[in-house]
Amino acid sequence: MIEKERFDALIKLAEFRQARDRSRRELEWKFSVALWALLAASPVYITKRPNDLLLAFVLVLINFIYAFLWANETRIRNRMDVEIAFYYLEQAEKLIDPAINSRKKPKWIQGGPFNRSHWYKFWEDLWSTGLQIVVTVALSLSAWFLIGSEIIKGAGN
Repeated sequence: MIEKERFDALIKLAEFRQARDRSRRELEWKFSVALWALLAASPVYITKRPNDLLLAFVLVLINFIYAFLWANETRIRNRMDVEIAFYYLEQAEKLIDPAINSRKKPKWIQGGPFNRSHWYKFWEDLWSTGLQIVVTVALSLSAWFLIGSEIIKGAGN
């Protein structure tokens, strides 16, 4: 493969990874906003307060699934796509200027809820993943206090 073809291939690989990251982020935010709408609307549609233990279990389960099985997983995948995109861009730059030091190809991080090595890293990405989790927890707490409350019942009259 000649250098121009190699350069073009590296750029296309980087663009592919960037497009995956953008697409996943769009889906991530759409899912988050949909969940937030459901949590915000729940006090309006659930007028009779269920058993407190059941309600607490459901809200904690929603937050656990959201934080560890959704937000953490998408954060890991997004981070990997960005790291690999930069790797390909640096490889393309190295073709232009061999003196450039480029990173090693990142190893793919195995995700899943049982890989605890990345649970604590939510706050590295506070503006996105951390914010989404904080808003979800806040809306869940609001739902806890408002489901079946007199405040919502009084507002409907």
